Amino acid sequence: MKKSRILVYTLGVLTLVLCLVLVSCAMPASAPQEEKPASETAASAEAPQPAQEESASSGGFAFSTTAIDGSTVDESIFEGKKLVMVNLWEPWCGPCVQEMPDLEKLYQEYKDEGFLLIGAYSTDSGAADIVEKLGISYPILKMCDAFAQYQTQFVPTTVFLDGEGKLLSEQIVGGASYDQWKARIEQFMPEN
Repeated sequence: MKKSRILVYTLGVLTLVLCLVLVSCAMPASAPQEEKPASETAASAEAPQPAQEESASSGGFAFSTTAIDGSTVDESIFEGKKLVMVNLWEPWCGPCVQEMPDLEKLYQEYKDEGFLLIGAYSTDSGAADIVEKLGISYPILKMCDAFAQYQTQFVPTTVFLDGEGKLLSEQIVGGASYDQWKARIEQFMPEN
């Protein structure tokens, strides 16, 4: 009888911990923003945000932020790219971290074809350790207005842009497998 009570108690605690982990990944990465319909999001992707500078070379999609290694990165990172995948993630989000090795594999597979993958985060705590531990080589950038406009109340959230920063997809909320992301890349990657 005593063993069954301990077992029930243990299962209850484990269930509670699992629920807390799942709920934490559904919490907003920063201040909650209302998800915009695709038509509004596409329009806002073409118009610079107040904190952004105008850039003629990138069709108005301009930004300047810091990479995880401390270097400054701007919209010139898009030059010569056919497809840009922006993955909004946080180091405290299990599904975000879980999909990063698959994202790295896809980045290595498609980068020579004009594909750019950017991971954007806002919580510094633990981010550098995760990137190093997983051997991530795609650009990991600090969140800026240009990427924050695609935030939903959940992470991971991903969007696809063309090389000029124009939105090609609606926000894709949640993690995905290697095969699912590969199918999306193939869907949006222009032919030569």
